[in-house]
Amino acid sequence: MVVKVKIGDERREETIEYDYQMDVYPVTNEQYRKFVEQGGYKNREYWSHAGWMWKEPEIKIGATRVNLRGKPPL
Repeated sequence: MVVKVKIGDERREETIEYDYQMDVYPVTNEQYRKFVEQGGYKNREYWSHAGWMWKEPEIKIGATRVNLRGKPPL
């Protein structure tokens, strides 16, 4: 995320790059807390396929665990 701000006495414009992205709608801490408390991380219907795969990167095939994030299986 890139934000332009005016700083200092001269009000010069600076660009600040942040290491996160804002989604379509901002979410408050209270909204996020309710999502977590109501099982939002356990309910697949709230997630896109890609989002669920990010959240649950390991799948079990037989007795083998396969990690989809590229790390060696445990």
